[in-house]
Amino acid sequence: MPGNNLTLISPNYATTGQKFGTAALNGGYGLAPTGLVSNAASFTAEGWAFRAPGASSIRVIFGQAQVFWVGHDASGNLAVNIGGGGGAVSMTIPATNICNSTWNHLALTVDVSTGLVQIFLNGTSVASQTMTAAIASMISGAQYGVRSFTINSATFAFEGLVDEVALFSGVRYSSNFTAPTAAYLGSETNLVGLWSLESNGNDTSGAAVSNDFAATNAAFLYSPANWLVSGGVAKSINPGAYFRIGFTGATCTLRFDITNQPAERSVIAYRIDGLGQWIRASVAATVVCTMPSETSGQTNHTLEVIFVASGITQNRWNSPQNTAVVFNGITLASGGTVFALRAYTRRVLFYGDSITEGIRTITGAAADDVSENDARVCWAYETGRLLGVDAGIIGLGGQGLSVGGVGNVPAMHLACNLLWAGQSRDFTGTSMVVVMQGANDGATNTTANWTSFLNTMLAAIPAAAKIVI
Repeated sequence: MPGNNLTLISPNYATTGQKFGTAALNGGYGLAPTGLVSNAASFTAEGWAFRAPGASSIRVIFGQAQVFWVGHDASGNLAVNIGGGGGAVSMTIPATNICNSTWNHLALTVDVSTGLVQIFLNGTSVASQTMTAAIASMISGAQYGVRSFTINSATFAFEGLVDEVALFSGVRYSSNFTAPTAAYLGSETNLVGLWSLESNGNDTSGAAVSNDFAATNAAFLYSPANWLVSGGVAKSINPGAYFRIGFTGATCTLRFDITNQPAERSVIAYRIDGLGQWIRASVAATVVCTMPSETSGQTNHTLEVIFVASGITQNRWNSPQNTAVVFNGITLASGGTVFALRAYTRRVLFYGDSITEGIRTITGAAADDVSENDARVCWAYETGRLLGVDAGIIGLGGQGLSVGGVGNVPAMHLACNLLWAGQSRDFTGTSMVVVMQGANDGATNTTANWTSFLNTMLAAIPAAAKIVI
């Protein structure tokens, strides 16, 4: 609930170099009301810290005296202490310097049901430990501090910048995650306190009410035959898959499930109000869209999002389809709403291999697939745009009539009627199928193989649809 404001002692703020917003706490420290966490309830404490090298003593970034704190040791390495007095336990953490002139995200989770404590650095779990019942009993009533804690606070005050500190009830992170890419809205689930440190110690949890719209909302217009829209999410394995929607308000945030994404994240591109260049972004739990300055004052906006690239050698056919884009929906500012945009009158499916999904359309010299590829500039997307149709792009690199493609994809006649292994493709409304097959088959590019593929496709598409090869 809002109102858990910090009592600030000798505060000083940096208005340049902050992580989010307009400022970060750069001097002094802040103390929250007591009792924000309980020894009967799990919790998560997190925040951002920045410090140049040169640590000479233990310093606290956030925590509760005699219960837990997160900071660094005398060498500048990440340090976590659980409990106090004779019962204190220092977590064993691989030496990791956080006084490195870089903003670092720190998150501590405490699960009282199991006693498990985990510390995450920039979304990666670096250590875990089980606390004793005696230590767990110390949690209730202790006072939470930012940039220090209540005992010898001035002595242990962190000598750097602290920004966007949050306290949640429950275990927010149980495995590796993507560190937040934007400031919290204040409406996040289980938020107990949010201190953005914008030149004050105000708690802004609950202050901002956002509107979440699930990916299955009827206002979303998805490209045909390459999405599964079900169970509150929309999922596609095909670069070139897109969606459009209208919305109102001054902000728009995309939400994705990145649980199974590999290190080389799939990439989307978005454009608002049809203005300027497309903006590319790796999928993340949240992607905050940049609003164009030319239309920022308007009430109504349009949003277009395209899945443009993925790691082509990663598994994308068999569960859990590592490179799939799993779209959860959008978050708008308070009062924002969504509305449907007009669909094109014709739905055309473009089926092929690497040249259809846009492999090496940007360059052939990059070190990773996602930097080389972009489905927006492949023949299929450009053809659909020029013809004024809703284009369902299904490009599966390396695939042929008789050979499977990269990412565990089977041959065309086995895959063309499936979104991925075991999931039927919906061809409803398809008026034409355009096939652009490369040379992956070699000498096995035979009439028999073409017949097998065409028979499978004819059995799946509407009777009135045409196939063009």
